Amino acid sequence: MEEMKYILESEDFTYSVCLDMDDCLNKLNHFSSDIVLLLDEKNHIIATGNPVFDLQVKNNYLEKIAGNKAPEKRNSR
Repeated sequence: MEEMKYILESEDFTYSVCLDMDDCLNKLNHFSSDIVLLLDEKNHIIATGNPVFDLQVKNNYLEKIAGNKAPEKRNSR
């Protein structure tokens, strides 16, 4: 935990960070593995998944952060 605090302070990270040291969120929601959540300004979950390992999740996060609507897919004939 001290290492995380050091990293956040040294990088001048000014956003809220919550570390669930007792795994309460996972116990309450029965997540299957480590999970990344994107929250809105009211702390509602607006996206899930790890954007580091999944390009579609990354694009979804970027669209939501930028406030863009995901483009609709068209069927090609």
